[in-house]
Order: sequence, then structure tokens, then C-alpha cells
Amino acid sequence: MVLQSPFSGDWFNGAAPPEALYQDLTRPLFVVVIAGCGILILTCVLGYLVNLCRGARGTDAIPYYNWAMSTLSISDYQLKPNPRPQGM
Repeated sequence: MVLQSPFSGDWFNGAAPPEALYQDLTRPLFVVVIAGCGILILTCVLGYLVNLCRGARGTDAIPYYNWAMSTLSISDYQLKPNPRPQGM
């Protein structure tokens, strides 16, 4: 059996793509992932527009920005190990 890419062959020349590609596009997991990505993009665009209308500017207008930055940053008050422990 020879593996063949669905993007090779006569598809670029106007022929119909293989049936395997249609079957992959209709699987439930694929539909859920694409719908989730679409909803995330839609909330970002609409949230940005709503925040602009409310008067927020710069990074304050970007939805989820403050939440993402607070989860990725390290607190200044976090206990850190001593770089030069006693006895070493």
C-alpha cells in the first residue's frame, strides 16, 4: 500500500478531492475543534470591539490579555531559593 497525500495529484488541476478528505472533515472531533476555534476568534473580535466602544485603549481593549499575562507572570513575592546556600 502506498501512502498518498490528499493534496497531490489532479486535485490542483480541477479534479474533485479524494473521498478520504471529505471523511476527515466531517469527523466529530474535527467539527468540535473548528467550532471551538471559531468561537474563540469571534469572542476576541467582538470583545475587542465592545472594549473599544467602552473607551478602553491599547492592551486594555484586548480580551483575555490581562488574564493571560497574570497567569504567565511570576509573582515578585514568590519565595526563591538562595543562590549561594550556606556551606557551599
